[in-house]
Amino acid sequence: MKKYEDGWYNVWHINYIHYMNNISFIMKATLGISVLASVLLFSGIISTSSVALAQTSFIGSTGKLTVALSTIPTNNSNITAVENVPVYALTTTARSADVTIVDIDLEVSSAKNGTAENPAVLINRINVWDGTVKQASFPVTSTSFVKDSTNAYHMRLSKLNFLVPKDETKTLKITFSVNPIDEHRTVVIDGYGTASLKALSGRSNNMLATHNINNLVKTHVFRKSETPPTASSTNKYIINTPQASSTLSIGNTVDISWTRPVGAMAKTMVRLHSIPEPKKRVAPVQIYIARNVTTSNYSWTIPSSVRPGAYEIVVGPEGGNGGLRAVATSRFVTVVKGGGTATGTASYSQEQSAEVFANRGTSGNTTSVESKFYMKVDARGGAVKMPSQSDFEIMLTKGSSTSQCTQILSLNRNLTIGSTGSDVVELQNFLESKGFLTMPVGVPKGEFENATKAAVSAYQISKGITPADGNVYPLVRANLNAECDPAATITLITPIVASSVVLSADSYSDIQDGGSRSFTVKGLINTSTVPSGLYTTTLRFKNINSAQEFPAQKYVRVDNPSYSIGVATYTSSQQPTITVNSPTRVGDKPAVVATFPLQVTAVGANILNPRASDFRVAFMKGSTTVAEVEPLVTIVPNNPNGIAEGSISSVTVTAMLTGDQVTSGLYTARLVNVKTANGVIDIVTPYPVSVLLSNRMGAGILSASVGIALRMVFGSVVSLFGY
Repeated sequence: MKKYEDGWYNVWHINYIHYMNNISFIMKATLGISVLASVLLFSGIISTSSVALAQTSFIGSTGKLTVALSTIPTNNSNITAVENVPVYALTTTARSADVTIVDIDLEVSSAKNGTAENPAVLINRINVWDGTVKQASFPVTSTSFVKDSTNAYHMRLSKLNFLVPKDETKTLKITFSVNPIDEHRTVVIDGYGTASLKALSGRSNNMLATHNINNLVKTHVFRKSETPPTASSTNKYIINTPQASSTLSIGNTVDISWTRPVGAMAKTMVRLHSIPEPKKRVAPVQIYIARNVTTSNYSWTIPSSVRPGAYEIVVGPEGGNGGLRAVATSRFVTVVKGGGTATGTASYSQEQSAEVFANRGTSGNTTSVESKFYMKVDARGGAVKMPSQSDFEIMLTKGSSTSQCTQILSLNRNLTIGSTGSDVVELQNFLESKGFLTMPVGVPKGEFENATKAAVSAYQISKGITPADGNVYPLVRANLNAECDPAATITLITPIVASSVVLSADSYSDIQDGGSRSFTVKGLINTSTVPSGLYTTTLRFKNINSAQEFPAQKYVRVDNPSYSIGVATYTSSQQPTITVNSPTRVGDKPAVVATFPLQVTAVGANILNPRASDFRVAFMKGSTTVAEVEPLVTIVPNNPNGIAEGSISSVTVTAMLTGDQVTSGLYTARLVNVKTANGVIDIVTPYPVSVLLSNRMGAGILSASVGIALRMVFGSVVSLFGY
């Protein structure tokens, strides 16, 4: 019996081994077929467009993150809590793919009585929250904050792993836990530097991007509890009015009252000093309101010399003149502009000529133009309000807006190959003056030939006229006839406006009838992309008396040899392609990718580098446009100064159609331009690509691979171009 059982076992074992060997062979064969198919796909022998896609996802999805300062928490000037105090929050939105925020470099300024200090003196822990879930926690020690060369303190909050899912908006909240508040502190929070937030695009492709939150600021005041005005038996003055966090108006009277300590013999001194923004690190402004006061109150009318802002009222002993050395006490208030009614008329004038000069870099080129206007405003017929810096703009202008156009051409017929006459001579002279035409040696003017046609085509491209066929038809004639004689007028460009304007008298109180006030307006204009030439600066009102302008009345020279205005012409350097990115995750969609290799040439002068916003790629099924996508643009070489005249650079325009927009069918892609200054582009991929979606889940990859192998074995024809 035992022998029989052993024999049966041997037979079963041999069959089992054969069975497992067969399974192993099938799996190895299938794996081999899959690898072979992958190699063939990679080498381009098999088109990806003919693969049955079992899963629908794609690698390399690029997410876009938008970041804004959340309205909650609001700026709080009366924080007395010490545990998990909400101080900062960012509203974040992800587009196109998931985005994960990985770290934030947080700048924190803390000032005690106007003197900056290490924020670690106040803060003992920083927590980061995803809703009510604590995402990360950072204990704060004396070395947690790094102090840079400008005395700014910052701390990096790393490994946050704050996930913002695709097409969702989430709020990242930051709280402080602080030590017991011994003295009032003003705390300012924002991002440190232009790369203050770092995020990863997508869940798996690890594309790191940085964001600038340096200008997203929250300001808070952490206060110790006010001592109620009942402890007059102590040696400390008690301020009764104004109340803490009061708002005072310039021109109004404030009643400052206090309770003196029992037995205090010293006379009282009342003073006001400003609380500067900690990041500006400016010493507080001391204003002595009253000295040697023997009463317990003082009525003070806030003069116009006090600038609006945050202030501290301090009441204490004048000095130790034989009585109790009492301790001063303080109260924080806010001073704002007066609430008077402006009924008069403001008259503006220049007190002296504006100062304008160019700043130059190490290579001698102009980097910026700085302007300062010395102004005066007079009040007539009633009080007037001082303007603010938002009421002005400073412009850099080449030429004059009053220049008259002297017409060069007066073409009254269409011109094409074979046309002759004096109007052809005028046209050729104009094209020569603009650098579009160089007449062939020995060819007289007066006949419209191939060189002239090519020059007209270049002119059409410069004006964004399509088609750029080199023929002078009515639209081209209209543009040519609108050209002005360069000897009779100065070339105009769009005015460049200063990115920020500083007003020396911003926030002063109203000007009473018959009064006047002097102030200065200054601004800095970046000229890195401004063509060389002579410019003037002009001060213009934006909100008040918009017709009034104050020219600088002096020229400033912009010397910028690296940039001038040229024309970009594009050619297709290679055949454009369109492919399907195979999915790697069940349930996702494939991506249809179009790539357009181009060459761009600078004609007539230097040009700026092409940008993604210069183009659009339209994905089409048949003659129907599914979507227009802004592409990614890669340029080689990528010179930040642009492309030099006559030089050629390679430009690759790549666009991706993703998500639910991708369905089964044949796709083509079309590259079109949206910027008329950079040439006319209209290129279509020559071969469509097919997308075949499958609902199979578990065995999808295996079946797709076997399907490929069977097609190859049985002689199915696989199109190289997706047909």
